[in-house]
Amino acid sequence: SFTATADWTVTVKETRAGSWCSVEPLSGKAGNVTLSVTTEPNDTPDDREAVIALLCGTKKVEFKVMQKQKDALTTTNSTFEVEENGGEIEIVVKANITFECTVEEAAASWITPIEPKVATRGLVETSMLFAVAPNFEMKSREGRIIVSSGDLSDVITVTQAAAKPVEISNGQEVDLGLSVVW
Repeated sequence: SFTATADWTVTVKETRAGSWCSVEPLSGKAGNVTLSVTTEPNDTPDDREAVIALLCGTKKVEFKVMQKQKDALTTTNSTFEVEENGGEIEIVVKANITFECTVEEAAASWITPIEPKVATRGLVETSMLFAVAPNFEMKSREGRIIVSSGDLSDVITVTQAAAKPVEISNGQEVDLGLSVVW
């Protein structure tokens, strides 16, 4: 609300594309005035801002309308298949909120986190590396990595191949690395 001493007009300048913020009325005569500012829901993962400019005679007043983002948390891959020798996997998390990444207890002995690297802005992309230890068992194994923040979560499944049996043909010596030759 304001008191206008002359004819006045209002304009809305948005910093992001779209018409998510509107003002009514857009113009009027001198006197007591109440403006109504209306915003649409923000379904994007980024904050947004609009500048409302009020011009009355030669005087100009501007004020900002800022709207928070919709919380977002996604990962680029939901499954990884790793050879029996192990290695590294990279999980890319896209989020605009703080999150944590945990390895389920049953897989914590063979999937271990490596220091994350952060890049970009807005919807931030975080690259998380995990080391997968070699699998010496004769059966494959499966583990899960959970990326979560509050009610939002994403589960990544890591499946690792079983160890391959050693094939020995007749008369061939095999060094088992135990100072014994078979």
